[in-house]
Amino acid sequence: MTTAPQDHQAPKSEIDAKKQLTFNEVEGSELLVPFKRLKASDAMRLTGRLLRTLGDEVLDNNGKIDANDLKAAVSALNWDEAADFIDFIGERYVADPEGWEEFNRFDNMDAVLDLVFAYAGEMGKDKN
Repeated sequence: MTTAPQDHQAPKSEIDAKKQLTFNEVEGSELLVPFKRLKASDAMRLTGRLLRTLGDEVLDNNGKIDANDLKAAVSALNWDEAADFIDFIGERYVADPEGWEEFNRFDNMDAVLDLVFAYAGEMGKDKN
């Protein structure tokens, strides 16, 4: 009698890695200024605003933004702080103002939050 092999379930970390989109896959990513066009001062302002909004617990031991800590901090975020961060991104980092106005709507709030924090979190990755 042959037995069927047990179903193999991938480790949670492997499943989470597959679920995580690259920034260019995030809805609305084309609306924001590409990182290669950002001045160093703008990148510093964005990082500074992110840290004021979420606190420095989003940084890893090397001072880089940790994506897992960023997600946890965003989920505990005060709504006024989130609104201010959305406005900050909208005022300084939008490449397509008309597209941004269409995208940045109440009925699309979850996608807007995902986009602005993915944008800020992307700067913490070494490839940028």
